[in-house]
Amino acid sequence: MNGGFFVYIYKDKKQNIQYVGYGKNSKRAISHQAKTHNKSLEELIESGGYSVHIAGPFDDEVTARTVEAALISAIDPFCNKKQEKKEWRFRPIGVKPELTFRLAEAPLQLSDLLIDNKKILFVRISNINFSDRVGYDISTPPKDSAIVARVKKYWQLNKYIPQWAENPSESPSLLVGVIGSPGSQIIISSMEIDINKWDDLDVHKGGLVEVPLKNARELDMHDLRGRKIDKSVGLKFGGIRSKFFRIFPES
Repeated sequence: MNGGFFVYIYKDKKQNIQYVGYGKNSKRAISHQAKTHNKSLEELIESGGYSVHIAGPFDDEVTARTVEAALISAIDPFCNKKQEKKEWRFRPIGVKPELTFRLAEAPLQLSDLLIDNKKILFVRISNINFSDRVGYDISTPPKDSAIVARVKKYWQLNKYIPQWAENPSESPSLLVGVIGSPGSQIIISSMEIDINKWDDLDVHKGGLVEVPLKNARELDMHDLRGRKIDKSVGLKFGGIRSKFFRIFPES
């Protein structure tokens, strides 16, 4: 048991994990009982109401440290004061950590989305990378600037442009980026469209355009970012460019 790499835990008398550690050998697990710089762990040991458990040996240090980091992030033991590499930690999936609480809220209904009865342009975002913009990886969401670049372009909206340019009030006022399929859809951005800029756009090959935005730094209009969309909304996209977006309410 002295060779290899180990992960160990200290439990209190109620069997709650209070500390997770790593060692190059099994002796590390009990070394804290002689001396430790961790005040909280020291107090636990001095109380006498604890037990030590060990896992391993693991084949290499990386594996052991990965297990240690995952346990710490999942359990958040009272005596642990630091976290290891962030890619080894459990973290919220789909959104930035500060928006995690929104995933627990009730999924949005259609009535929640049609704010002031204004139209919304929903666009489907995938994890595929393009030459000039990245995909949306739910395990590691990209930076806000990369999300904006992906969500605002390019969409086959050319047939709507003349109507929206002539009558801006007919244009959607909100651009909403969505990942996932019906039943598991999450809003990754909610941005205000500059409805007065439709007559000043470049139309690219295939009728593709970049949606004009009022503020490319505001991705959370109406506090929609990070919210789930209820399956009953019926937000379904197709497999061709003209179906990569939806306009609600539909004409």
